[in-house]
Amino acid sequence: MRLAIIGSTSSYGSKRILEEAQKRRHYAELIAIDDVLNKTKSLSEFDAALFYGISLHPKEASEMAARLLKNKKTVVDEVIAGGILNNKMNTCGKMQGVNIPYPKSFEFDNLQDAIRKIAQLDFPIVIKPLDGRKGRGIEVFDCMEEAAVYLSRNGTENKMAQEFIPNAGNDIRVIAIGGKALGAIRRIAKRGEFRANIALGASAEKTELTNELKTIAEKAAQAMHYEFAGIDIIEDAHTGKLFVLEVNRSPQFEAFEKCTKINVAGELVKYIEGKCVKN
Repeated sequence: MRLAIIGSTSSYGSKRILEEAQKRRHYAELIAIDDVLNKTKSLSEFDAALFYGISLHPKEASEMAARLLKNKKTVVDEVIAGGILNNKMNTCGKMQGVNIPYPKSFEFDNLQDAIRKIAQLDFPIVIKPLDGRKGRGIEVFDCMEEAAVYLSRNGTENKMAQEFIPNAGNDIRVIAIGGKALGAIRRIAKRGEFRANIALGASAEKTELTNELKTIAEKAAQAMHYEFAGIDIIEDAHTGKLFVLEVNRSPQFEAFEKCTKINVAGELVKYIEGKCVKN
């Protein structure tokens, strides 16, 4: 197999995937999207393409994936060929469609619309970017006045309001490949921080992949049609009910590999091998 790993060329994940592909005696190469756009690199010589770390070029990556599929190449994830919808309201709709609990959420047309919709939520609430990553841009508000002042100053475009799920300052990350869960870690927010993102200083530890977590994570990944997914799940501290917070396509997995000792990169390469055989 000749594998193009398209997008990030310097991240832990891309380097690990390259390493595992080479261990399995494949030719693999890390390719920046700019190099393809500048025509300094051609994808025609490759059998398969993995899109990993493409947030800066979503439209271009989508167009590349569509062309590769048209030329009968193996692509992961195929869903990006139809346009990348890194939009949390899209995730909300998909989760509701398969009856997976997801925090009550609203997006807005303007400030007045935002105030009307936020009034339907109990405080505290969360306001976050529709296309946010790594926990960035997420704010918690304890009353309508605070939320309204924030939105009047920062605008309502590309933002959503969401009910706040009371929790113990941690969440669970499950990684799934081909719609099958590999394992789980618990991410623990640092002191004074409500977001349990590793990028924001959270710590991580291995946790049990219960049947309930496995079922929720796999249904969520399959609903989004993500072949390589990181599913973030939070437990309501009062009721014990589990909610999906995010379904991340092509997730980072350094902490996951280190905590669980699961070879995520190797499993991903094996999955791509299987797709190539079927194609």
